[in-house]
Amino acid sequence: MTDLASTIEVIRRAAGVLYQRLEVATAGPWREAVGGVYGAVVSDAEPHDDGYGGRLIAESMRPADREYLVTMQPDVTRQVAEWLVACADLYSHKYAFLQQSPLNCAERIAAAILEASGEAMPGDPLAHLPEADR
Repeated sequence: MTDLASTIEVIRRAAGVLYQRLEVATAGPWREAVGGVYGAVVSDAEPHDDGYGGRLIAESMRPADREYLVTMQPDVTRQVAEWLVACADLYSHKYAFLQQSPLNCAERIAAAILEASGEAMPGDPLAHLPEADR
């Protein structure tokens, strides 16, 4: 078992890694390329790469991998990073009044995930939760 300060440090470090990756990642939103035979994920960020219908993020991917990548695009990652920071702030008592509540951050993460995933997969996502959480 780790102490609270160590836990907070791990959470902040993880948020820092996500923000670091976001600084160099291609801007979103990301989407599956329409048509094409290479299973590409693209962004509408400039400049557009020829032949993919957007700026190429990845290609030659299985459909399930493309859907996952599109779901976990930069806006979702940003929301997760903000949530981690809010959790660390909550437990470190850094702020007398939190700038953002962890629940509000979780709600924004959920909204970003649902918006990014659209109707990509059939069925009820709640059916995939561990049994105790249904």
